[in-house]
Amino acid sequence: MIEIGSYVRSKQGRDKDNIYIVKGILLKSVLLVDGNAKTLQKPKTKNIKHIEDLNIVASKVAEKFKSNQKVFDAEVYSAINKFKTK
Repeated sequence: MIEIGSYVRSKQGRDKDNIYIVKGILLKSVLLVDGNAKTLQKPKTKNIKHIEDLNIVASKVAEKFKSNQKVFDAEVYSAINKFKTK
């Protein structure tokens, strides 16, 4: 189940195989950020069918999103890099 703060992988499109963190959930799409190309100010909107849930949540980032605390692009970028090196 996709939730705010989840790590996801793009399955289709130009960004295929990129890793993102879910910033928000809309009806049939999600708002994705990576802290680099897709920043918190300009998240990528992607259809839920075109992403794969990796069943791991970036807990620190997710807590900040849910409690409306300030999140920086560097935090998101760092979380994704740590996830990739696991």
